[in-house]
Amino acid sequence: MPTPTPILDIPFNETPGSTVAQDYAPGHHNAQVVDGNFIVGRNHRAARLNADGYAEIASSIVPLSGIFTMSLWIKAEITATGPGASWCLFVFAGENRVLYLDLASPLTIWSYLVIQQEADRARAYVNGHNTDVQLFPSGWGKPIGVAVINDVTTSYTGNATVEDLLIYNQIVDDGLPTDPTDPTDPQNPSYMTNTYYVDGINFRSMGVVVTKSRGMLGNLHLKEPLMMNWAGAHGLVMDLGSPRYEAREITLLCFCYGISATEFTNKIRAFRELFVKPGFRRLMRIMDNTVVLVYEVVAMKSIDEEIDWRNLTATFTLNLLEPEPVKRVLKFSGTGQVSITLSSPTPMNIYWGDNSTPSKDVYGSNVTRTHNYNSSGDHYISVTGVIEKLTSFSSNAQTIYDKF
Repeated sequence: MPTPTPILDIPFNETPGSTVAQDYAPGHHNAQVVDGNFIVGRNHRAARLNADGYAEIASSIVPLSGIFTMSLWIKAEITATGPGASWCLFVFAGENRVLYLDLASPLTIWSYLVIQQEADRARAYVNGHNTDVQLFPSGWGKPIGVAVINDVTTSYTGNATVEDLLIYNQIVDDGLPTDPTDPTDPQNPSYMTNTYYVDGINFRSMGVVVTKSRGMLGNLHLKEPLMMNWAGAHGLVMDLGSPRYEAREITLLCFCYGISATEFTNKIRAFRELFVKPGFRRLMRIMDNTVVLVYEVVAMKSIDEEIDWRNLTATFTLNLLEPEPVKRVLKFSGTGQVSITLSSPTPMNIYWGDNSTPSKDVYGSNVTRTHNYNSSGDHYISVTGVIEKLTSFSSNAQTIYDKF
């Protein structure tokens, strides 16, 4: 198969001090380099752009309304605050219309980045691995811009070195994996994806991406049991017959990006307000589109953003507490009535997962609680309390976790 001809071919292999990066594609669309320099790169010289530097082409080359493939070698500079993650953004006309493709890498070593835009979706590859694929949301139209960003907010865009930029007005798969069993391909079930929701609202719809999490799968801290320190015995005598656990602490490291100052401010305010409501909030994490984790949480600390107003980016830590950490999780699919019958000498709480009023202090012998769902989809129910005390339990919902 013949090698396709690029519409842009800029290797950035220029003499130090030059202000022009030559384009070797047929159109010869040379780039003007502003506030940058050419240094030793990966294979030859590369463009190192300073804090607010850029390489600009006067005319519009990339067919954002059609299909294209962009590839380049890139290396992000390490700072005291990161980066810890990076994304490719596809920006659409309108407010809050940004599509994030997770690059699954901070790109702090030389990395081969490939971005593909098809008719209805975009794909990202890093070092030959398909790190993300996203469908264009219905009604958004075609992108009007593409950017590669990371979670460092204390410096301006451009803290990176780039080399060998190629752009094609077609999909080019040369050098990319074609094996459909590739475990890093999002179309393959073994690819790990993570989606976060609060009360059914996708974090990404609010312009928020979770870069790291702590405490969601870790062991709970054991409450101090009854202990005796006998003088004639070694160590301690501990009663571990009925261990009890502290509340679960969850930490989410988050990143937020905006297009305009108004949109950016509204995003942060709207996201913060999701956690300032009476009662617990339902936090849900879906991994691989199959594994679902649910938590009834409260935000115990303020959300203090570190904001870079120049680039309209922010990082913040979301500190959440799950006061009732031990639970049984059920799934009920579709509309209809779910029924739970249990026997327990101690009170249990049932959270129905649809922002409705929970059933509190359920205890006794063969006590039944029911709930009606009027919307389709999967509904996840949490039964919290001293699960070990349940003497009988039945439901027409599927048990996902007997004890989590």
